[in-house]
Amino acid sequence: MVANKDGFCTTEIIPITCMSYVLPEYLNHVLRSKYFVDYTIQCGYGVKMPRLSTNDACNGQIPLPPYNEQKHIVASIEGWFQLIDILESDKVDLDEAIQKAKSKILDLAIHGKLVPQDPNDEPAIELLKRINPKFTPFDNAHYPLEIPTTWCLTYVKDIVDNPSCKTFQILQSDINDIGQTPVVSQSSNYIEGYSDRNDCVFQNKNAVLIFGDHTRNLKYVDFNFIVGADGVKIIIPHISVKYSYYALQFIINGMRNRGYARHYSVLANSTIPVPPLAEQQRIVAKIEELFAVLDEIQKSIEA
Repeated sequence: MVANKDGFCTTEIIPITCMSYVLPEYLNHVLRSKYFVDYTIQCGYGVKMPRLSTNDACNGQIPLPPYNEQKHIVASIEGWFQLIDILESDKVDLDEAIQKAKSKILDLAIHGKLVPQDPNDEPAIELLKRINPKFTPFDNAHYPLEIPTTWCLTYVKDIVDNPSCKTFQILQSDINDIGQTPVVSQSSNYIEGYSDRNDCVFQNKNAVLIFGDHTRNLKYVDFNFIVGADGVKIIIPHISVKYSYYALQFIINGMRNRGYARHYSVLANSTIPVPPLAEQQRIVAKIEELFAVLDEIQKSIEA
């Protein structure tokens, strides 16, 4: 670094005073460059923090252009650094914009505004009555936002099964880096690890959702798996699993974080709008089409 005023330094720091024909800012960039870092690794000592002796530091060779060219190099480098800072800042802003766009897409989807309704679709109430012949529709007037007339409101707990995880659960210490069967937990990792145990595999006939009771993480899982440690809730929807995944994600996004307290009871007693089955499938297709575009944009800014 370039020090612009007098001060003190520790014994591990070598103060350098530049001669009149060496620009301090230029020397600073050279000493921080890969060129000089490689020299430090080659001649230095220490593993975690390689360092140079005073003698080796003074004997290091550096390229030295004319003074005016040093000025041009410094100006160019600092210009690029400013541009990188701007791009990094914009990247953060774009990341936030993409996440907001995804949230808005889910908002539109869950309220019947993402795809047009088809009057030929079987009303959702018929689907819900097949799930539960005693189903009684809610009064949609009590829902904060208007939904299409062919949709129905119900509780999440009334359209899902929630089997116990105990039979399929192993200890955190039993999770390995390799194995036959993926282990799914409530963490942010899609797959926590693997296990070779055959006595606790959840045979996934279609697809299920995994909800983190403490973490609120939601995962769509369409393969056989083993449950990792505590806090996992298996959710088996009676409607489209993919639509349930996106609808529950929307609900979870608006759920108050209770810290490490459990959240499933809140989710299970939340109200969920249910479209006709055919419309559920159209909604899922549209969400995934739009999310794919946003994901491509995300990849391009990370490249």
